[in-house]
Amino acid sequence: MSQDKLTVGLENFHPTELNCSCGCGKTTSDKLAIILQAFVYYLEAYYSSEIKIIITGGARCKRKHTAVSGDPEDTSYHMGATRLDEGPGVAVDCYFKVLEIVDGRAVWSVIPKANVATLARRFGLFKGIGYRSYPASWRMVHLDIGGGRERNW
Repeated sequence: MSQDKLTVGLENFHPTELNCSCGCGKTTSDKLAIILQAFVYYLEAYYSSEIKIIITGGARCKRKHTAVSGDPEDTSYHMGATRLDEGPGVAVDCYFKVLEIVDGRAVWSVIPKANVATLARRFGLFKGIGYRSYPASWRMVHLDIGGGRERNW
């Protein structure tokens, strides 16, 4: 598959939602987009309900990473390739909502991030799954398909 052309449809998000938010044009890998869509289907099957994904962060260029970390030399955390300005991004920060019926009304409820992380591990296609290092008030989970060993934090 071409690195710059997604050849399958994505039903729950648009691939540009995964791009760097600074407007530089850095994109996320097609592989990540496809795996993320498959994970949404997995969650829909698990919950027997419709799922929404809310993407809070995608690929990061070096400029965006510096703005977030405050340190231009910081390479400890990134959502891009091994070098921030090379290759497509391989990670996403996101959270998920499930459609529930409460007192006869349809309500979108946030799925707790610990539950998402557990299901992401069972799903088996993410190399990195992070949620514990984020403040309790943050809903997001970090999911990545980057190289190396599996990491959970």
